[in-house]
Amino acid sequence: LGEIDDIIYFQKKLYKSLNVPISRLDSEAGFSLGRSTEITRDELKFTKFVQRIRKKFTPLFTDILKTQLLLKGIIAPDGSVGIRIPKKGFALELVKNFGKPIVSTSANISGKKIPKNLMEISDEILYQVDDTVNLEKNNFSTKPSNIVKITSEGKLINIR
Repeated sequence: LGEIDDIIYFQKKLYKSLNVPISRLDSEAGFSLGRSTEITRDELKFTKFVQRIRKKFTPLFTDILKTQLLLKGIIAPDGSVGIRIPKKGFALELVKNFGKPIVSTSANISGKKIPKNLMEISDEILYQVDDTVNLEKNNFSTKPSNIVKITSEGKLINIR
């Protein structure tokens, strides 16, 4: 081993075992205008093979992704996602200026009182976030933001 010819030999064997058409092996062939409307039998077989593999493995990868999203707390067990929409103040300006959604946690645990400053935020929450912003009292909104639930079917439900 060690020669480029050996690598090419094993590459061709691998492609052949996967039923990759010969036309796809020749990287020097490149783009061809001649007879480009003809599709070989091997190309059709390969396309059907790829479609079968996709059909077989898509549910597996979808389940793995859903499990990861559940474990990381990104989606709920029913597949829904909660979106927080700030009413006014610093958070709304930050989202507007950033131009994209920002992932954040609530400043309180569900059912507990809403903190009025950084010192009132639970350590349980503070240890799980990357950064916090300590706002002056006049910039701090005491009204909770709107929360919209998006179900796995795409239906919007106003939570708060």
